Amino acid sequence: RTPVPAALLFALGNAVQATSGAWLMRRFVASRPTLKTLREFLGFLAFAVVLSPMAGAAIGAGTLVEFGFSGSFAQSWRVWWGSVAISVLLLSPFILTACATTRADLRRFAEPRRALEAAVLMVALLGVTSYFLFRLQGILSPNKGWVAYVVIWAGLRFGALGAGAATLLLSVVVAFFTTQFHSGLTPQQVASGEYLPFMQTSLVALALLGWIPAVVVGERDLRM
Repeated sequence: RTPVPAALLFALGNAVQATSGAWLMRRFVASRPTLKTLREFLGFLAFAVVLSPMAGAAIGAGTLVEFGFSGSFAQSWRVWWGSVAISVLLLSPFILTACATTRADLRRFAEPRRALEAAVLMVALLGVTSYFLFRLQGILSPNKGWVAYVVIWAGLRFGALGAGAATLLLSVVVAFFTTQFHSGLTPQQVASGEYLPFMQTSLVALALLGWIPAVVVGERDLRM
């Protein structure tokens, strides 16, 4: 039962942050970014992840306060901005790198040894993630850093596309099982939502750990 003006303002906020992020990337970074260089990746973080959601968050937070859905502009802005920034960081790199993948890249990934290694990597990623989610303390477990080794493996061996695919798969699995089954969380933690910042921060850290070596290796290959 959201009022039509509020729904239109929400749509405007989403459109503003998407178009501004695309324009900033094309204007100041690259017309067709592939995130294979450190310059492109840092530009992506600055413009698409950090700056572009700010205006959309302001429109969204103002709408929430104006129509009585929220009593705090600052809190609503922070939640909106943080959610969009994390979504852009986890989803957009995979889209950009997948669209930039050439037939030669696909043939290289399809080589028997590479395909086998990719399958082993996926099993390891799902296995380690499931272990800390269900056997340890879930997203609050201090041992969730084990997943970082698998994500770094993906970035070093499969480049930007591997890092993007691994971090996206990891984020989907962690978010789904944490929010659906609340593994390792007490009812009080679920009710208060205090686990959400831990989940978001963990996913951001793991994504960066996978992307940084992938970008370094990609830039090295471009200069060779």
